[in-house]
Amino acid sequence: MPVEVAIYAKRNTARLNYTLGFVFDELFQIPWTFYSDRDAFEKAEAGIRINYSSQEIRAAYRIHPHELLFETEIFEQQITKSEWETLPVFFTVKARSELPFDPLAATFYCISRYEEYLPFVPDLHGRFPAEQSFAFKNDLLKRPLVNEWWKAISAKWEKAFSLPSIPTADFRFISTVDVDNSFAFKGKGPVRTLSATLRDIYRIDIDTLRRRWRTFTGHEPDPFDNYDSEMELAEERGFRLIYFVLYSELSPYDRNISRFSQTLRSSIRHIADFAELGIHPSYRSSLEPERMQEEHRGMEEIARRKINLSRQHYLRFRLPQTYRSLIELGITDEFSMGYARATGWRASTCTPFRFYDLEVEEARDLIVHPFPFMDSVYQDYLQLGPEEALREMMLFAKQCKELGGELVSVMHNRNFGDLLPEAKGWNECYHRLLDEVL
Repeated sequence: MPVEVAIYAKRNTARLNYTLGFVFDELFQIPWTFYSDRDAFEKAEAGIRINYSSQEIRAAYRIHPHELLFETEIFEQQITKSEWETLPVFFTVKARSELPFDPLAATFYCISRYEEYLPFVPDLHGRFPAEQSFAFKNDLLKRPLVNEWWKAISAKWEKAFSLPSIPTADFRFISTVDVDNSFAFKGKGPVRTLSATLRDIYRIDIDTLRRRWRTFTGHEPDPFDNYDSEMELAEERGFRLIYFVLYSELSPYDRNISRFSQTLRSSIRHIADFAELGIHPSYRSSLEPERMQEEHRGMEEIARRKINLSRQHYLRFRLPQTYRSLIELGITDEFSMGYARATGWRASTCTPFRFYDLEVEEARDLIVHPFPFMDSVYQDYLQLGPEEALREMMLFAKQCKELGGELVSVMHNRNFGDLLPEAKGWNECYHRLLDEVL
């Protein structure tokens, strides 16, 4: 017989309901019922009975609530790191409770990205910096703490309620590829091609010059054109593969081939036919909804199908504005929840969660998929080669497997080729990661 959960609290709120839904629907995937009537709760039959209040209730597991889930304002929270059974915790409580902290309040703080609604000093690209997060400051960024807390708590419930085991979600793997530049040489147009050719000559880069013209004459494939091999690999090994393709006007930070190029349009259509396709909203789009809308509409017209997946170019987004814009477009799944300059779990969880709009106190129909690493972070900021990076990737994979999480890998199509010196070894690294997770 499946385990059922009964939860009592003095009143329900949007924050509390959202958090309970995440814990029991997503982490444990077990049915639950909320009670604000104490008599009804005491009569309820359930395998797990949770008393989330300051009251004493017999035969119930008591978690003393922090006020966070009963508030409707956004303000700086006074939180400090503590420890419970070797696990770092915060939102500690001093009142009588089975736990020395409020895991529901702590979970909400993490997955709502509460701290990103508070004033912060943005980085060069207007993003929330990893260095200003509570997790980074307390050396917790590499851990999916939310999942760790609830795994430890579920063990307590098994003992308290004499349960054989409490199920958790199954491990999932998603391979995602950002296509900032669809091709190294093809489709660049005469001006960009001539400029690049002159640059090759000036640098005496004979190898690149030779490969450029062999590509143009059809004697070898474009170095970035690895789509077919990757899609065949996904089909052969049975994993989910998503491409996020940049389709925008040319700008200093948006450098794909022209969106009017037939070469780009053919590539987008080909990807859509054999893999999942997502939009990769341009650098300027995060604060310009009309630009995002134009790019999305154009991609759908080319692909001839609805596109409901997205990841922001440069991971440039602001909460809640960017997510609201995506929802308006019909985007259902968002994949930007990670850092561009650091690895780790930005929301302290390896499980997808619904976007909670703190400004209007509402859970929205947008699923946020966190990711722990991206190849360019290792290359550009951490200065790690593929071998060192792989060791950390394996640790993230192990966490997800043990906790029933979702591992989203983020690579760039340029790193599957051999044109760029910094791409050396990354294709092999990716294949070794697949061997570990599949």
